[in-house]
Amino acid sequence: MIINCKESHISVNSLMGQLNMNRHLLHCRRCNEGYALFDKMLEINEDHKVTKGLTDAVCDFAQRMSSFKEASYMLEKYLGIKISASMIQAISEEVGEKLFKKDQKEAKYLYENQHKAVGQVPENKKKGRIYIEADGSMLHIRGEGWKEIKLGMVFKDDKILNKDKERHIITDKDYVGFFGSAEEFKKMLFAAAVKNGFMDVKEVVILGDGAA
Repeated sequence: MIINCKESHISVNSLMGQLNMNRHLLHCRRCNEGYALFDKMLEINEDHKVTKGLTDAVCDFAQRMSSFKEASYMLEKYLGIKISASMIQAISEEVGEKLFKKDQKEAKYLYENQHKAVGQVPENKKKGRIYIEADGSMLHIRGEGWKEIKLGMVFKDDKILNKDKERHIITDKDYVGFFGSAEEFKKMLFAAAVKNGFMDVKEVVILGDGAA
């Protein structure tokens, strides 16, 4: 490997505002590839030139606000960071897609290797109950027409408050949202159930299609 090292200027957006600096750029003359160690340390998004810290903040504001425009306003108001609504949308959607693909890959592996999800609690010592709910709803997607989105929810009975009252409160639950086949959705829901310890509970309750 033959490495060339030279200085290269970069301008990136961060939680501290815009950073303008020179950093060392390593380049291999043989394979014609290169990278900057500084960029890797800050996990800079090459397409949008933002640091990981700002990427995390953008995604957090984007999912908590009612619109990308509102997220843009709140970022500027409380953090003094100016970033457009379109940029926030692009960053948050890209991160969301990467996380979804990661979850989908892990769910497929777990479903195909279910022996690795065997619980550690002996059968005679299992206790508690886990609820697994699943349903679907039709949504009209712009340019694509009507499609079904499948939604699952998983939670354990020890996460339910006010059990004796008409209205309960579930303090901790996992959601699974999926556009696609029931077969792929099943794998995602199975992974969520394993994450919540369904192998170690005494009773598994599955609710579908609004069942009582």
